[in-house]
Amino acid sequence: MLGMKPTRIFEVLALLLSTRSSSKIIHAAITGNYSLSQINRTLYYLRRKGYVRDYPDATWEITKAGRSYYEKGGRMVFRYFQRDEKKGRKNKEKFLILFDIPEKERRKRDWLRAQLKLFGYKQVQKSAWIGPSNLPKDFFEYLDELHIRNKIKIFKTHGGVK
Repeated sequence: MLGMKPTRIFEVLALLLSTRSSSKIIHAAITGNYSLSQINRTLYYLRRKGYVRDYPDATWEITKAGRSYYEKGGRMVFRYFQRDEKKGRKNKEKFLILFDIPEKERRKRDWLRAQLKLFGYKQVQKSAWIGPSNLPKDFFEYLDELHIRNKIKIFKTHGGVK
């Protein structure tokens, strides 16, 4: 475990865990806010299931069973974006984001909530979020790729909303 770089650990975990868990791990990787004991427990669990293998030189790899689990499960590995800090700094505008993503697309909905948290958005209600307007163009293009852009409404607010 000690020889494995944290980013590699996050790659392995993101591949094999549910979207909800992956988003937490990716958030931890971005913020640097992670617990090595949590990572150790997760790797132990994955090793016990036969999805990863560790070696004496403290390296890890995904096994055939782990790859098969990933491929057969049809798990989608979501992309995550960082907010454009330079864009909109002087601007006090915020976005109010409302979405209605159906239950059958729950993983996309969970990803969107995790991504909005990474952008610094605050939850007003389950599917209503408010936050900074400096979102990257790539994020909107990715919403189109996921076929959920038409299920999201974005409103620009002008002051008065905290």
